[in-house]
Amino acid sequence: MTRGLITTPIPFRSIVRVTQPEVGPVSLFEVKQHLGIMPEVADDDDFLMGLIASARIVVEERLYQTTMATQWRAKAFRWSSCSCRGIELPYPPVLWDDGEHAIQVRWTDADGNWQVADPANVMVDYEEIPGRLHIRESIYDACCESTATVTWWAGYRRPQDVPAPIRTAIKRIVGACYSARGDTPEGILRRDPAVDSLLASCSISGRY
Repeated sequence: MTRGLITTPIPFRSIVRVTQPEVGPVSLFEVKQHLGIMPEVADDDDFLMGLIASARIVVEERLYQTTMATQWRAKAFRWSSCSCRGIELPYPPVLWDDGEHAIQVRWTDADGNWQVADPANVMVDYEEIPGRLHIRESIYDACCESTATVTWWAGYRRPQDVPAPIRTAIKRIVGACYSARGDTPEGILRRDPAVDSLLASCSISGRY
């Protein structure tokens, strides 16, 4: 198993999920089909939905990628003044700004007042993975005391857009957790090399 970092260091000292996706990368119906459970048997539906959510997060942390549309917020550790170099946004793929998935950059100025970057000066290279954020605006930087934050959306809009190996890996994790109740996803992953192979095929950073 290979564990690495994303392609370049990121200038963030904290990264948090602001929202959870409204739909999962695999549905309850798909998981039941994978497990051979009839759709009308609903005894373990809540349990299975919890396993799907847990498996999704495990996979996202393994790959350092986002599956379904999720809003993230990161606090800057150091802000580069070079707009050409830009800053990598972790947990790709970055969602295109369609009016509902806007990227926001804000910071406190020298007087302690919050400032928000003009959207016209906020640009993202969506073709690069991870996406690279460029700010053509001067941002007050107090080094380690910086309070600049970036809020962005990442992931896929539709479950069918999530790469098939990732969807299969999630179903295998859910199936194993369902069969071996009480075990942990990490323990199950150690006993299922197929999951590692599936995730490795989708790694963009050498991390899986």
